[in-house]
Amino acid sequence: MIYSYAAACEGVPTVFLSGDKMLCEDGKKIHPCLHTVEVKEGIGSAAICISTTRSLKLIRENAEKSLKQDFNKARISLPDRFNVEICFKEHTYANKMSYYPGMRKAGANILIFESQDYFEVLRMIGFVL
Repeated sequence: MIYSYAAACEGVPTVFLSGDKMLCEDGKKIHPCLHTVEVKEGIGSAAICISTTRSLKLIRENAEKSLKQDFNKARISLPDRFNVEICFKEHTYANKMSYYPGMRKAGANILIFESQDYFEVLRMIGFVL
């Protein structure tokens, strides 16, 4: 949903998403008019996937439907403030990234970044992740 918010900053709606079941479920919570196709479900370190043929058929059908809707209804509102919490595997990397402007430590391997400007969040992601 990172770039869906970036698109929303410019007034561009997100109308279609395909991929993991949980990603699709989360997307629908944010975007009420979002058309989704769940092509796989993560189970531990594995995934259960539908066939390629079925995936392509469902993606084509739902992408076409998504492009026929009223895009004005598909626009989302952005929050007033963004709070990003990042948990690093290695505390040494977290310490190194804690020097990014505006970043603060919330634990040995947890950093928090807050901003009212989503493009600042994108800039931070580009440098830190």
